[in-house]
Amino acid sequence: MLVGAIKTLLNKVDAQENKITELSSENQKLKDEINRLKGEKGKPDIAKNKDDKKDSDDKKKGGKNGGRGKNKNAKEIEIHNTEEKDVEKKDLPKDAQYKGTRDVVIQDINFNLNNTKFIIHKYYSPFLGKVFEGQLPPEYKGSIFGPGIWSFVIQFHYEARMTQNLLFKILTGLKVKISVGEISNMILCHERFEEERQNVREAGISRSDFSQIDDTGARLNGKNGYSIAVCNQFFTDYYTSLSKIERLY
Repeated sequence: MLVGAIKTLLNKVDAQENKITELSSENQKLKDEINRLKGEKGKPDIAKNKDDKKDSDDKKKGGKNGGRGKNKNAKEIEIHNTEEKDVEKKDLPKDAQYKGTRDVVIQDINFNLNNTKFIIHKYYSPFLGKVFEGQLPPEYKGSIFGPGIWSFVIQFHYEARMTQNLLFKILTGLKVKISVGEISNMILCHERFEEERQNVREAGISRSDFSQIDDTGARLNGKNGYSIAVCNQFFTDYYTSLSKIERLY
């Protein structure tokens, strides 16, 4: 008799719990509708936690999230080298049948020292009293460091916020003969930035039939100057100058 009473009581508790759950859900829907009419957002719909074990099983079965070592963007990756890897014939059983190939694309970088020795030929004219020499490529002039080191120092310092000491450690670790002072000079070498800016501006202007120009007053080194913008559909050049005349030249 006592057991029957307990079962009846538990059934009533379970029924009451279901009823409370239904009423709570209905109450929340009404609140959400009221908030919607007020222009507010209702209760967010939060997704349930994923079953880690199920995800793990899917990966083992080769589901859409599985496949160890696969690269979803392999078709978009530029290929620089191609190597074929065959099985050693001595390791194959006699009944082995050839079944074609499969592609595996591995991304990597090649970051090595690449020094160049230029042998400059020169000639002397006794009549003119003048020496003639072969010319270095433009990107190698004015420095004992090539464009690769210049690009590395400037890009990693300004974009990756890498300190001069860390740049020094990386470059000397690659056996580059360079000092912290030389790295600092590269970072502060505004002449190269200015030359590059002018080249970009001239190339951008020459590629278009029109360019837009505007300026506004600005202070430069304690003097009244101008902030000047030159642009078209290909580029935008923004700089500060003491004269408006320089803006196109």
